[in-house]
Amino acid sequence: MTQRVNIQYSIEVEQLPSEVSRLMKEVENQFKQMTFQPSTKKGDVEISLESISKINSLRQSLAAIDHGLMDVSNIMTGYINFVTTQEEESQEEVTEIEEVAPTEQDIYESSNLLGTLEEKLNNFKNNRAQSTHDQISPQKHNNSQQVAKPSI
Repeated sequence: MTQRVNIQYSIEVEQLPSEVSRLMKEVENQFKQMTFQPSTKKGDVEISLESISKINSLRQSLAAIDHGLMDVSNIMTGYINFVTTQEEESQEEVTEIEEVAPTEQDIYESSNLLGTLEEKLNNFKNNRAQSTHDQISPQKHNNSQQVAKPSI
């Protein structure tokens, strides 16, 4: 059996139909070149090394055709996925634009929310200022003691 390698190259989207046609013509030519003659003119299958060789050759030809058809199928699937993804992204962009546009009600609600937030911020500032004035007192605690500084 022959070894196969995967290759990757890019072409313009407009060139894709002609490339797929080229690959399909190769598969068609491989199919036309296939010959199957393990049997005799009477229709009997001859059990021989020559028949085994012909069968193996036919199997290799079928495998090559299968790989070619799989390549074409994968290319077509990739193209269809590309086209549908592009269409979905276009639809999503339109939906996002429609969702982003604010209405008058959104603007009114936003201004009310902003007013409420400003009011809460002012209340917080006022409460904070009062609590810091309450906490700072010049009085000493009843249990406080004077500690001598250590000499160095």
